[in-house]
Amino acid sequence: MNLKITHLSGPKQGMEDAFSDKAVVTLGRHPGCDVVFQETGTPIVSGRHAELRVDGAKVFVVDLGSTNGTFLNGRRAQSAEVKPDDEVALGANGPAFRVHGEPAPAEVPVQAPAPASPAPAPATEGPKLYGKQTVGMMIQQALASVPQAEAPKGTSKSTEYFEALVEKKVRRSSKRLRLILVVSAAVFLVAGAIIAYVAYRNRTVQVIQTTQVSYGDTAGGTIAAANRFNVFMLAGYPATNGKVTGPLQGFCTAFAVSADLLATNSHCVVAGSKRFVSVTALMNGAPANRYPIVQWAAHPGYREGEISPDVGLLRISGRLTSAVTLAGPTELGQVAPGTNVFLYGFPGRLNKEDAPEATFIEGDIGRVTTFDQRLGDFGTNTLLQHSAYCTGGTSGSPMFNAAGHVIGVNAGGYVENGEALAGYNFGMRVDLLNVLFAQIGGQGAVSP
Repeated sequence: MNLKITHLSGPKQGMEDAFSDKAVVTLGRHPGCDVVFQETGTPIVSGRHAELRVDGAKVFVVDLGSTNGTFLNGRRAQSAEVKPDDEVALGANGPAFRVHGEPAPAEVPVQAPAPASPAPAPATEGPKLYGKQTVGMMIQQALASVPQAEAPKGTSKSTEYFEALVEKKVRRSSKRLRLILVVSAAVFLVAGAIIAYVAYRNRTVQVIQTTQVSYGDTAGGTIAAANRFNVFMLAGYPATNGKVTGPLQGFCTAFAVSADLLATNSHCVVAGSKRFVSVTALMNGAPANRYPIVQWAAHPGYREGEISPDVGLLRISGRLTSAVTLAGPTELGQVAPGTNVFLYGFPGRLNKEDAPEATFIEGDIGRVTTFDQRLGDFGTNTLLQHSAYCTGGTSGSPMFNAAGHVIGVNAGGYVENGEALAGYNFGMRVDLLNVLFAQIGGQGAVSP
């Protein structure tokens, strides 16, 4: 199906975008989207805001966990069918557009004219090398190319005549094709012999083969469902000089790594101990399940205000029945630019302490380096740059790979000239937690 998007308002007002035979069209501010909205001032459109999905003859709009929601004819929609006269808006007061879907034009086959009478092939020439439809097409081409001398005015040639003419051309083409195949086979045989000879002469050279390990391709929805109750909002009562100054406030994300330990960022540990009292972990999707924090631990190498080992551990009062699966060293060694990554956390503007509901979002690893942005070895390449959209509150979110295993802890984003760079965020490789498991104790450590 061909899609045409007519923009009614916003930065692309009056413009049209067209897509041919594309099953999914992404919309948002992120430069990797198919339709990019470049807003000025306070943005309404999220980095990866929504998708248009083609299902047969129908078109659906699907919200991707955007901050301001997706609206169909003025009503907020998570997933809904879009008809030609419907108006879609990214945010209640955001850019609006209409979507028109048209079936892709089908290729019309050329019908061959029926021959006046059958013309049996001579027994010595073998079966014909073409079908009826091909004959028809080739006859039409032959008719167009016959010189006037061959077809005097007032005369015509029979179908049998042109079939014989075409068959003669086909036999000539077949001979040329067989000759080309024979020559190609000879070239490949000679090349193979040369390669075999070189390999034999250098048989003492050791060849090291690298094996790529595949860890599956689990759908994002499956990962989210499996870890729904393993993600927690960290919330506390803001205080000054020990005196409570406001209501319960969410400030970071954490995730279960054992029955009584949660992983998060070092800067969340610092914020929780300095700015809040009575910090509690609120279970995602289960507001009645609240676990007081009884012990904190920040990575000894963390330096506030610098890109450094920004991971932390929290011990809760109580026992959990499930935890995430941490990626092992072999999986972590496979993390590279282009690796798919999923984050599950609590964006600041969406935090609801009385009804915690985390946001699941997808991105890609863009770069794997040391903390000073250089390329090191496996032991030092622990800074994971990624493109998943995130805001304050998503600090401490687990970063899942396509197999649903945690490869990192989301930590923050890059800032240039005082503004956050959309799509340039970073996390800490999850095995940095090993130091803290040894310090605070627990069974969730990543094997060395």
